[in-house]
Amino acid sequence: MALFDIENHLSPQWKKIDYYVNFIYAGKKEGVVGFEYTFRFENGIVVYVYSKNAGGILVSDSLRVDDNWVFERKNGSFCIDKQQFPMEETIENNLGSNADIFI
Repeated sequence: MALFDIENHLSPQWKKIDYYVNFIYAGKKEGVVGFEYTFRFENGIVVYVYSKNAGGILVSDSLRVDDNWVFERKNGSFCIDKQQFPMEETIENNLGSNADIFI
């Protein structure tokens, strides 16, 4: 399913408004559909997990590197590993409020 999501997101063609309803179990429009990408590199594994609702809006996402949590966004909150990614509170708030920009 993740490949279909990439294709839908990157395609320059017109997109169906209810595209993600096809992925949700039995057409339950209040549900969410989850996607997961696992990338294996010589020195480790990167896992990116995210979910979207029936309208294609990002509901949650997270990133782990070698099972070490990097960031997580869900239920209106955003958390990031501040030791690895030190930042001002303003930047962290912007990342938390712009959930749909990069997906």
